[in-house]
Amino acid sequence: MVSPLRRKIFGRFSSDRAADGYYLCTSDGNTIFSSSKKDITIAIDGDDKTLSITKSIGQGAFGTVWLAECDNQIYAVKEMNRTAGSDEMEIKNEMEIMSQLNSPYIVHVYGSCVTDNFYFIAMEYVSHGSLSSVMENNVFSPYMRCRFMLDVARGMEYLHSQGVIHRDLKPGNVLVSSVDPNAEVLCKISDFGESRKGLADTQTMTMTRGIGTPYYMAEEMLRGDNKYTRAVDVYSYGIMGAELWNERLPYIEKEFETPYAFMQYVMSGGRPEIREDCPQALAKLFVRCWASDRQERPSFTSIVKDVNQIVDDINKSLPATTEHVRARENGSKKSANSGSQKTNSIISTKNTGGNSMKRERGGIEMDEFRV
Repeated sequence: MVSPLRRKIFGRFSSDRAADGYYLCTSDGNTIFSSSKKDITIAIDGDDKTLSITKSIGQGAFGTVWLAECDNQIYAVKEMNRTAGSDEMEIKNEMEIMSQLNSPYIVHVYGSCVTDNFYFIAMEYVSHGSLSSVMENNVFSPYMRCRFMLDVARGMEYLHSQGVIHRDLKPGNVLVSSVDPNAEVLCKISDFGESRKGLADTQTMTMTRGIGTPYYMAEEMLRGDNKYTRAVDVYSYGIMGAELWNERLPYIEKEFETPYAFMQYVMSGGRPEIREDCPQALAKLFVRCWASDRQERPSFTSIVKDVNQIVDDINKSLPATTEHVRARENGSKKSANSGSQKTNSIISTKNTGGNSMKRERGGIEMDEFRV
């Protein structure tokens, strides 16, 4: 059997994959994954622990996420195929950025590496899945919705303090760790494939055009500007915050025949509606966050302060018997507007009633659209 050559992060292995399998290493070169062994050995708190892979827990265009466990603790291993048309620069960027972050509001990474055919990231397992799926399947109290907003703001405050712009902030890139209103942390930011590092407070950085998910993209990004600041994340946060409060996807009350009709709507000042029961302070915050002039958007330090006060105010006003979370009725995964007809248009966002967190779309998915 060929002995694999271990290297540090992004290092390749000189090995016969058929004989040896492929290996995942921590940044200091410790092997933590072998496909042929189906187990993981990783240094945690100075001790090597063997983790057993149990099953696949997610799959997408990027690859597969595997579940692994040891001593009643669960881990996740993200596997990305280099030969499936993947963007290697994006994957390497995600591995590098995540390995340098350390915050309770950011998904933690234990190690990462590259082989001839695969990239791997070993990270903490966040049990409840994405915030978008959790909101789709459950109804949350105003307190809980604002708690999610607060945790995201804290995570983004940390990212910006480290010079990182996320560039694709949305509920689908936030993972829920708890739905207990008394938990210290409810959710964590993930997915840093589109992120960029090395930006000071007011600096602009030359960026790739058309990165992100259009519903959450700032006007300057939709215009195709290739120089922008961390204020693009603040804009995304405003759209995302309104979505969480409204309990429905942004712009669901509108219908756009093409992606460019949507872009024109936003660039002319169009924004999602805000539900009438939204606290005035929170509604004003959303409006500030998605201001057309990026100079008018607040920092996440300011946002954390504002949302923390809103959370306290809501908590004081709620009865002690408040039900903070319950499953959605009439089928948790069935859209309330699932009866609406799909069209052949690029985007169909017609609202047919209800507070569904799903949207019928025809043609190209907006998540895949690039400007």
